[in-house]
Amino acid sequence: MNKRISWMLVLSAWLSACGSPQENFSEGTLVAIGGDTHFGENYVGSEDLGDKDRYTTGLEHLRPLLRRADYSIVNFETPMSERTPDRLRNKDYIHFTDPAKAIPALKAAGIDALGLANNHSMDQGAAGLENSLDVLAPNGIDSFGMGRTLDEAAAPLIRQVPRPGGGTMTLAVFAMFQERDNYRKNWPFYADTAQPGAAPLDVQNFSRQVAQLRREHDDAFIIAYPHWGSNYAWVSEEQEALGKALIDAGADMVIGHHSHGTQEIARYKDRWILYGIGNLYFNSRGRFADYERAQPFGLVAELSFGVEAGSEPGVRLHPFLSDNLKTGFKPRPATADEAAALMRTVRYRKKSTSFDAVLVKDEDGRTAIELTPLSWTNWW
Repeated sequence: MNKRISWMLVLSAWLSACGSPQENFSEGTLVAIGGDTHFGENYVGSEDLGDKDRYTTGLEHLRPLLRRADYSIVNFETPMSERTPDRLRNKDYIHFTDPAKAIPALKAAGIDALGLANNHSMDQGAAGLENSLDVLAPNGIDSFGMGRTLDEAAAPLIRQVPRPGGGTMTLAVFAMFQERDNYRKNWPFYADTAQPGAAPLDVQNFSRQVAQLRREHDDAFIIAYPHWGSNYAWVSEEQEALGKALIDAGADMVIGHHSHGTQEIARYKDRWILYGIGNLYFNSRGRFADYERAQPFGLVAELSFGVEAGSEPGVRLHPFLSDNLKTGFKPRPATADEAAALMRTVRYRKKSTSFDAVLVKDEDGRTAIELTPLSWTNWW
């Protein structure tokens, strides 16, 4: 038997044996969370994309997954603004976008909310921030993680999410951008008391906010949604420590982004840490060929909230090939073999801990990865 085929059969058996699919997953209230998103107007190599390809057809494989969710969130890695005189100087990759085209494309894709705490949210300066805040809410898109003051930037996205069969739970998502000395020193990037900007990743402040939320809402599920780590890299020691600190501070789940590729997954104190879910829809040429260890897949994390108050949601990860040089700037669902190979790579990283995974077919027939806590009984 071919060695590759033999190994894939073993891997498929391991994935199938570990954990078990959640019954009635699609009957829960579904929240979809995606990673780095930018239509790429500023990138060399994507300038030949017409409006149809950039804003419409490129999203066609993602649209069914995002639209079927009751609520969908992505990290929008650009100001919702065209170029302004306030744009930053001496910074690589200054992002901008056309709101008149981007907003209809996001809405058509089923995206309800944008996290704006990242290393491009202030690329067009204070004017770009004002443009973003002025145009999103009136057009029916929620935003969080950027504001005119620190309190406004650090405020979480809060949604009352219906539970199946009646009742609601409070979903709170905190966008935050990891502290970086050069961003503090060179540009007015982070929000402060009287300064507009992005929300910094501040574990102590996050802990205080979580404690307040717990006092106000009996049934709350709190997600930390940090922009952190390095591009095209695995998880750093600092990133791992911050992830655990966010759980210690009260997060029910951590879902990170910035690396542009899939990073490690950990189960810590009975809570999930997805260190990096990669790109959702990011129209740059990418540098996967230059970083052989980077995984050219993005994940859409789909959470299914059930009937029981306080219960943990089921988690399915939907992998998409996001190397634009291979997909023609049109992310496509991973095949079963690709999904299995991706989980094998992630699962055996040192910083991936205490979880099982099972390959399942979602309601559209595509391969998904369902996460379950590690059960040693599966190994005997």
